[in-house]
Amino acid sequence: MRLAFAPAVLVALLLAFAPGTSARPAPPAVPGWIVPGQVVVGLRDRASAPALGQRLAAAYGSAWSAVPGTHAVVLYVPEGQEEATARRLRHEAGVDFAEPTYILRLLREPNDTYYRGRQWNLQRIGMPQAWDMAIGAGAPAVAVIDSGVDASHPDLAGKLLPGWNAIANTIDVYDAEGHGTHVAGLLAAQTDNAQGIAGVTWSGKVVPVKVS
Repeated sequence: MRLAFAPAVLVALLLAFAPGTSARPAPPAVPGWIVPGQVVVGLRDRASAPALGQRLAAAYGSAWSAVPGTHAVVLYVPEGQEEATARRLRHEAGVDFAEPTYILRLLREPNDTYYRGRQWNLQRIGMPQAWDMAIGAGAPAVAVIDSGVDASHPDLAGKLLPGWNAIANTIDVYDAEGHGTHVAGLLAAQTDNAQGIAGVTWSGKVVPVKVS
C-alpha cells in the first residue's frame, strides 16, 4: 500500500504566500478537523509582521508567533472561535488570508500496477476517499450477470464464488467473450497486491452468472 491512514498533517502552513492578492475563501469546515485555538494569518508585508502580529493578538487573541520564512503569523484565540475570528481577520488591512489550522489526512490508495495512470475512473467516483473509511470487509457477494468469468485470471484468485450458467443450466461459467471478466475485475479484482488493477471492493466476492 502506498499510503494508509497516514497521520494528520497541518496544511495551513503549506499555503502559497502571494503578497498583494485578495483574501482566499475558506475551505469547507470539517468538525474536529482543525487545531483548537489557532488561526494562521498571512500578511502582505513580512516586515510588518511584528507590529501587526501584536496588534491583531491584542484585538483578537492572547498571543501570536511568527511562522519562520513566511509572511504568516499564528494567532492564539479562544477555542471554538477559530472560524469566526478568521472571517473577521480577512477584512483587516494588511491581511492576505486568515484560516483556522486545518488538519487533513492522506488518502488510502492501493499499489496495483495499473491503478495510477489508467484507472482514472476510480478517482472520478471518489474511491480513495471511500477506501479511507472502509475497503469492503464483510461486504456481501455481488452477482455479475454477463458473459461469465475467467476463473483462472490471477487478479480474480480467491474472489469468485460458485456461479451459474443460465444458458446450459450448469455451473460452467467460462467466459469466452471477456466482458464478464472485465466487469468482475472492475468490481472485485485483487487489490493492493502490486499487480494488475484495483477493484472497487478490496474484500468483496463475485458470483458469476453466465447469460451470454
